[in-house]
Amino acid sequence: MTKKFGNGYFSKCCGIVTDQRNGKIIVTDIEKRCVSIHAADGGLERIFRGGASAAELVHSRSVMGAAGISSDHDLRLQTPYFTCVDPRNGNIIVSDWASNDVKIFDQDGGFLACIFSCSKAQQSAPFSPGPVDTFCNPAGVCCDGQGNIFVADHGRHRVVMFDNNWQFEKFVATSLDGIQNPWSVVVSENRQLFLSEYWSRTIKLFAY
Repeated sequence: MTKKFGNGYFSKCCGIVTDQRNGKIIVTDIEKRCVSIHAADGGLERIFRGGASAAELVHSRSVMGAAGISSDHDLRLQTPYFTCVDPRNGNIIVSDWASNDVKIFDQDGGFLACIFSCSKAQQSAPFSPGPVDTFCNPAGVCCDGQGNIFVADHGRHRVVMFDNNWQFEKFVATSLDGIQNPWSVVVSENRQLFLSEYWSRTIKLFAY
């Protein structure tokens, strides 16, 4: 070990990623319900906890498919699990396990968007997503070089792809492809997606 940091600060840290553009380190903390940004040497730079309520953001692009979110939907982080960084602009993507959504922030932690549905219909109002359209305990997230976002939808046994405008693109893999409780995901430069399964103790590979 060459260095450690965060002793006495973190409560239950889970996800961690580095911003390859500047070496900053982003860490999620489930118990403190926050994400922290650290300098390359581990020094704390800032903490953020999410957005406001959907009622305050319903008329902006900040909430994807706002017509389908209750006005009292809390856009603050509840159980931030995994995180990744968009390599194009430094946007920070966070899966929120208990809120059943994926929240997107700028490189400084400013709230940008909340993805809560896996349906193109979320763009038309009024729209109320059904159970199969929504996440159930989203876990791993990753982002490719084009800004596409991939989400391991743990409870619905699938991996969901969103384009770089945060719109639903497709299901990369589902239970019909033999996956169960996907946990973490990562993509390669040649458009391959690797996923780990929580219970089966296996790694599976899919092209996207």
